[in-house]
Amino acid sequence: MTINNKYKNIFCGHRILITMILCLFGLWQSQSLRAQNATEKKGDKFYIDHADNLRHNQLEMPDVMIAKGDVRFRYKGMTLKCDSAYFNEKSNWFKAFSRVHITRPGGVNLDCQRLHYDGFGQMVHARGKVVVREPGRSLRCDSLDYNTASKVANYFGGRGTLVTMVTRWLPIRVITIRKRMMPTSLVTL
Repeated sequence: MTINNKYKNIFCGHRILITMILCLFGLWQSQSLRAQNATEKKGDKFYIDHADNLRHNQLEMPDVMIAKGDVRFRYKGMTLKCDSAYFNEKSNWFKAFSRVHITRPGGVNLDCQRLHYDGFGQMVHARGKVVVREPGRSLRCDSLDYNTASKVANYFGGRGTLVTMVTRWLPIRVITIRKRMMPTSLVTL
């Protein structure tokens, strides 16, 4: 009987060891899957198609690329054209200045004077003579904040003009909105 007890203790010890090894292997696998998902989310990069002047000064503005003169780039399926822009891939933001034009998939166009995009917060802040056009409607205002995650736009800064097509045979309806303090929301721009 003592020999039987000896074998039971040996096999019981191995079971614990095998269980621990399997648990550690499972934890290691789950960590590698999380790392893969993190790199897939970081795959959204700025692709600069053209810029007359592109510079990068680590001392003046760390991690920021400055593009000037007929700047064109792509980001997350949208194309942007402007006169100058600042890019920060590490913090996932860009700022565009002077004659900013954005084209998004689905026929949505945005024109403004200045634009700031925060990739982590997924917010677009457009300022100065903002015009948003999509098939069937357009909006003109002074300032616009657009949440790309929820697809809700808030415009403010005085007067906004919303132009919509009622039907194909009826004329265009123009709505002029005057708001002083409260922003107005448009869903799915």
